[in-house]
Amino acid sequence: MTPSDRILSKALAASGMDSAQWAGVQAALRDRAFFSARINDARALAVMREECARIARGEGDASDARARIREALSRAGVADDGTAGVRNPYARARLDLVLKHNVQSARGYAAYVAQTAPGPLAAAPAQELVRVRRSRVPRRWAERWEAAGGSFFEGRMVALKADGVWTRLSRFGVPWPPFDFNSGMGVRPVRRGEAVRLGLLAEDQPAPAPPPPPGFNDDLEADINVPRTDDPLLVGLRDTFGDQITESRNPDGTHRIRWEGSLMRDFAAGKIPRVRMGKASDALLSKLPAGMSFPPGGTPTLTVDSSFRVHTAPHREATGSNRRDLPLRDADLELLPTLLREPGAVRPGRGNAVLVSLDILDGSTLEACVSLDAAHVDTVYRYETIP
Repeated sequence: MTPSDRILSKALAASGMDSAQWAGVQAALRDRAFFSARINDARALAVMREECARIARGEGDASDARARIREALSRAGVADDGTAGVRNPYARARLDLVLKHNVQSARGYAAYVAQTAPGPLAAAPAQELVRVRRSRVPRRWAERWEAAGGSFFEGRMVALKADGVWTRLSRFGVPWPPFDFNSGMGVRPVRRGEAVRLGLLAEDQPAPAPPPPPGFNDDLEADINVPRTDDPLLVGLRDTFGDQITESRNPDGTHRIRWEGSLMRDFAAGKIPRVRMGKASDALLSKLPAGMSFPPGGTPTLTVDSSFRVHTAPHREATGSNRRDLPLRDADLELLPTLLREPGAVRPGRGNAVLVSLDILDGSTLEACVSLDAAHVDTVYRYETIP
């Protein structure tokens, strides 16, 4: 997996949570989400994710990426408070933090995968925490290293790659750099002979293997030790991840959260036959055209199954002759939960069906056909309006 692929594999997680609240989310769940503190618009996050992936591929530069992200934030209605600090989504400091951290983390992940493969691990079973660039205000890394359980060898911060100190050292709960925001610290491989000399390994001892790098579908479950379904932590996770998580109760009464952030990606790839999109939102229900409604019996749960179609031919009858279909992208399918929860407009379709639309920040519109009788999403397409 390339750094760009790693970034694009993260599911969009729009949320009003700040960075401190995000830090409280279990690391395995957090590592699979693409988020930015207090950004509650998935469309803006999709642009931010694509710009990070573009930088990771070596395309364009940070200046162009900042301009595109600012335009997306403006179109999404995100406020600019005019300050230069990282709390302002438009500030250069904040945008550089988003771009640099996501790209550096993706590259760190790729390096971790390469350096913990059998050959490189046998040749260099340990690594050293070293400064890779100067920082304006260096942190006390020696103290953090010691607090994480690390040992010093000849004054150096060295540990086996399999040592849990690397995960404990990280603010993000992962064993690769960066270990904190805007960190100037990285790792340097320590070859076997030096590791033996320092006493990290015996002469004939094989290098212990570190945990395998997490795949996108590994370790997606987390136990939440709360007694009630209305516990603030559980409610917060629901509000944060929406349809991207499901929950169940363990026999001991605790709750189990499962990350489903790649649902639509897995569905489009044919890995799963049916997706529950969650209950129809108040925003959707309130915008139904006059005289149209779901059948009585409670708020319906919207579903997508194998009859779902990605629309590719001109849809003249439903959309009108002044609209032209555009190819659907992976990010468009990922926006389907947002489209259904927070539609911009809802208008009649054929029979007892409605067309639910949402303006995308590139100037196109995403639209899905929802059958009210079956509470079923059966078609989705993206179009542009022809002048």
